[in-house]
Amino acid sequence: DLPIEVKEYHLNDISYSDGVRIISAQAYVGATGLTSLALDVSGVPAEKLFYLQLYTSLLGKMDTQKYSREQLATQVMRYLSGAGFSISTIPQKDWNEFTPIIITSWIGVMNEYDEQLAVVKEILLNTKFDNADPVLDIVKQQISSLKNQITNNPVNILIMRNLALSNDCINYQSYISGLEYYNFLVEVEQALQSNPDAVLAQLKSMHELVLNRTNMIAMFAGNESSIAQYEKAIKSLIDSLPAKAIVPQDYSLLQTPAQREAIAIDTPVQYNMISATYEDMGTQYSGKYIPIASVISENYITPKIRFGYGAYDNIVNFSATSFMMVSYRDPNIKETFDVYKELPEFIRNISLTQEELDRYILKAFSSYTATTGELSGASNTINNYLMGKSTEDQLKVLQEIKSTTVQDVKD
Repeated sequence: DLPIEVKEYHLNDISYSDGVRIISAQAYVGATGLTSLALDVSGVPAEKLFYLQLYTSLLGKMDTQKYSREQLATQVMRYLSGAGFSISTIPQKDWNEFTPIIITSWIGVMNEYDEQLAVVKEILLNTKFDNADPVLDIVKQQISSLKNQITNNPVNILIMRNLALSNDCINYQSYISGLEYYNFLVEVEQALQSNPDAVLAQLKSMHELVLNRTNMIAMFAGNESSIAQYEKAIKSLIDSLPAKAIVPQDYSLLQTPAQREAIAIDTPVQYNMISATYEDMGTQYSGKYIPIASVISENYITPKIRFGYGAYDNIVNFSATSFMMVSYRDPNIKETFDVYKELPEFIRNISLTQEELDRYILKAFSSYTATTGELSGASNTINNYLMGKSTEDQLKVLQEIKSTTVQDVKD
């Protein structure tokens, strides 16, 4: 009796000049809106990507023509809910095709919408890169934060580096945010003390390169009245940006991690991971894998690795591109990989009834259909739309979850 349905949101995609798109999704909320702006940065040369990451992390944290960095921090908190800028990607198909973007998103009340856009406009157009001291402070903070992440919670870097081998999109994300970027920051910290003008020149050059409305995407989730206000107001921000030609770069040749690698960190425990793409496994992604992941985790991996060998936790997941297994704060190495190696034999010999499998189907179905809230639901609709995912694709996954059989598990 599980209903095969997903909530749909009315979506509007307006083409503007210079390849700009103004997209909205109608949500049943009051006078509150969720706005996202995405700048196309596919024209940044590969050798400049680390400076792109540094430049992006500085937006909203430097002096501008109108505000000191302290005053700007107050404005960002007041009108943009503390939103920052980051590098993201819009992947397509097999995730080897993607568009890198600088994105910022914020929630705000619509009677202050002009003030919100004014703060974003001030940051994008008028950030100053003429003082090395705050840059050095932020670089030191990033070095400390990354070092702490690598030492105390390396799972994200582990997953990113592992899955970087599966497609160009994740490899791009891993390359600009992980160990390679950390090494770059260490070098920049030294350069800011010995030759700060050279670093500032690179940041100013990056500012000139990425400050561009060509192919920009503006996105908004809100009610019908708020959408009309957004569509009118956002054009003033778009028109304030220059329009320049973009020459897309080839990021398929970026350095990739090794097929097998170990990262030494200062810890008495391990974080082990293994993954494979669907292409490597000779299959395609299916919603059937969601309940099957729970079967594997609850009946094999968790009893063996967590309860048997004392790991703090573990992950079993079929992502959009790969199957992965990860152990978390694990006292072992060899024993864990032996468990992974024996997974096919466990699946071949599993004793499972359809009634037992139905429990995992219900769990997967409820997880996949869990409500996220009106604004998030409308925003997710826009994200799926940009990635080429349709409502039919979501319904197909639900049907696959619901129709999983014991034979599917074995197959």
